[in-house]
Order: sequence, then C-alpha cells, then structure tokens
Amino acid sequence: MVAGCGSGGGDDPQPVPEKVVKITSLSPASAIVGGAAFTLTVTGKNFKPEANVEIDGAVRADAVVVDSSTITIPVTAADIAAVGEKEISVDGATKTFVVKMKPWITAPNALDYKMVKASDGLLYVMYTVNEEVFLCRFNATGEKVTINGNADLQVTDNGHEDRPEGITVFGGYACMVVHRGWAVGGEGFLLKVNLATGEITEDIIMLVGGRLTGFASDGAGTIYIAFNGEWGEGFVSAVRGIQVADAAIVFEQVWTESPRIHSVVVDATSLYFGGTVTNGSGCQQRMYVRKVEKHSGAFQWESQVNAVDANMESDSMYYQALVIDSTTDALYFSGVIGYTADVSRGAVFRIDASSVDGTFAWGYVNEPGFLDLSFSLMVVDNGDLYGWDGENRTVRINPDNPPVFPWRMEDTHPGALHAADGILYMPYTAGKILLISKEGQVLN
Repeated sequence: MVAGCGSGGGDDPQPVPEKVVKITSLSPASAIVGGAAFTLTVTGKNFKPEANVEIDGAVRADAVVVDSSTITIPVTAADIAAVGEKEISVDGATKTFVVKMKPWITAPNALDYKMVKASDGLLYVMYTVNEEVFLCRFNATGEKVTINGNADLQVTDNGHEDRPEGITVFGGYACMVVHRGWAVGGEGFLLKVNLATGEITEDIIMLVGGRLTGFASDGAGTIYIAFNGEWGEGFVSAVRGIQVADAAIVFEQVWTESPRIHSVVVDATSLYFGGTVTNGSGCQQRMYVRKVEKHSGAFQWESQVNAVDANMESDSMYYQALVIDSTTDALYFSGVIGYTADVSRGAVFRIDASSVDGTFAWGYVNEPGFLDLSFSLMVVDNGDLYGWDGENRTVRINPDNPPVFPWRMEDTHPGALHAADGILYMPYTAGKILLISKEGQVLN
C-alpha cells in the first residue's frame, strides 16, 4: 500500500514567542549626589540569567541576576557624583534613576521668601521667622555659605512685623527691602549686609502709611520700589528709584487716586509699571501696563486690558503680576477679571516691550469661574516662563500659547519664585527650597 501524500506528517512546530523583558521598579528610585555606595535593586519580569545590564549605556558586569524578577547592581560613589538622570537597562527594557541634589533647607518654620541668584553663583534667600528677617545663601550643591560665620544671619530684631519685599546683590553687599509694620501700613527700609563682615546698615526709603507693592533691580546698583497708601493730603501711588550705595533717590513719580501701582520691572532703558486704573469710585476698573523712560520718567505708552476686548470695559479687574524677558523683548502680565466666584476669570497678556504704542501681542482669558490663567507670581529665565496660578499650581507656561502648560505641580503655595540658569527655585514645606528643571523634574 502506498501512503497518500502527507501521510504521517503535520505542521512544522512553531517557535515559542520570547517573553518580553520589563522593568517595573527601582529601589531606591533616587539618590543624593555625592552619597555613599549602595546596592540598587531592579524588579521586573522575564530576566534571563545572562541578561545584559547597563547604566547609561555602559555594561555592568558586576550586576547579579538573582532570579527572573530581581537584579542587583552595585552603585559606586562615582556613579552618583553628578546630578541628573541615569538610564537603567536590562536587555533593552529601561527605567530612569535620578541623582538629586541634597535638600536645601532655610529654617523649618521659615515664611515670606524672596530670592535672587547673584553673579557669584550663590542663591541668596531672605525669609522670616517669628516676623524677623533672616538671610542665608546656598552654593550649587545646596551647602550654606556663611556670612561672617553665620549660616543664617538675623537681619532684623525689633519686635515689629517685618516682611521681605526684594533682594539684590551688588558691590559686596546683599541689599534688601523690608516692609516694617506691614499690617498697619508701616515704613519701608533698605537694609545692606556687608558680605565680608556681616555688618548691617539701615536706611528708610518709604515713610509710614504706605504699602510696598513692587520691587525691581537693574543689576547695576539701583532698585525701584512701588507703593500705595495714605500720604500727606490723601491716597497716592508712587514708584521710586534708589541707589543702594547711599540710599539716594534718583527717580520718583507720584500719582493721586489713579492709577494704582502693583508692580514694577526694569530693563536697560525703561521702567514698566503694572496695576489698575480706577473708575473714580475706587473700583479697580481696568488693568494696565505703562512704560516710561528709565532716567527722566518721560511717558512712552500705556496699554489697558479693555483695549483687547471691549466687553471687558465694565468688568472689575484685579492686577496680579508683571514680568519682563529681556532675551525675547516680552512683557507678560496677569490678573483676575470680575470679583465674584461665579464670574471671576483668569487672564494673561503679552506685550512686545519695544513696541511704539504697547500693542498687545496676544491675550487669553478663562471662562467664568476658572483661574488657571491668573498668575499672582510669574518669573522668566532666558525665554522660559513660570507662574503660580489661581488654582494653587506651580506651572511652566508656553510663552507663545499660554493655555498650553508643559507641566504643572499641584497644590503648591510657594509665596515666591525665582528662575536662573535653567532652574526654577520654589519654596516648599518645612523650610525646603525645591529646585525644578524646565522639564519639571525635581532635582533635590
């Protein structure tokens, strides 16, 4: 008998699919830069005994495959000598390990921060404890750099309610503006700390009765303060320029009743004031930005928000923040339109600072009841814009399209922000200052 075709045969056996390697977690997931050696545990699925293990593309022959779900890697001090992200790889599956800076701590109960990164590379931080002002400074690794032996120098000791308003570093001095007796409309002082000796000098720069509302430094020895309050014959708003070397007044403009100044910024040639214009009855009716010549005070232009949308003409508005980016010639300002919770809405606008008439480049306004386009704090660093919005989130803002935010941090109450050299500095809880990359990665 002849067997039929295919008799006794069958389909060729199919290869068994190779199981996919996956990394589910790292323990620990991060380390402090400059720390001691430790063992990193990689947990996952389908690890092979001969698995190829790498850190940032470098094969780690010292890795141990414990079983199909666990690998251990000895991490040396050299592996964590620099801040940044490291890619852990097992046969092509990856997970990110983060090398962070050490925590930057001012004082556990610190409040009311103001910060500036100076030309010496240090971050200078003003803060209060029990209504007295202190000063500290950090180097790039988060170590405090002492001032005449003091890691945290107490700057005031007078029993009054002192509030930091701004800080700049110039000519070997930390120059700080402090509002004394803020709750009752107190006085403004310029305090200078000699960084070599720790000696503190004090000059009055605002008489009793005003409220400091803005601070700016030109980086060349002159600061500008904005204030509102009862002065002499009645209510005034003013902007004053002061040389830090001798507290001499080199610029002053004063207005009665309207406008009200809430912020001031400065560039090489001009001053910009942000605030509200009243309607005569005291209602803060329209947000505005005004530009004047830096030395003479000569008026250049004024832009009001109602020029963007005529429907805003009758709305109450409250101004919040103004910032200038000298690298892109952009002014950003923000506020709240409407006073009641069901109609108030956030708004943010941009003006090209060098424009001849202050024409708005764009303006975005929330729907009623939403405040995520309202920023009471805004800072900028080489084109990167950050803010703290009306929903208590710290965000990075797309400067060309503000409704887009590359990242948000929920439930933050920083009170101050500072940005420099690609890092956002943000006070957090228990005296800690977070360092955040422009990608939103917390570095410490």
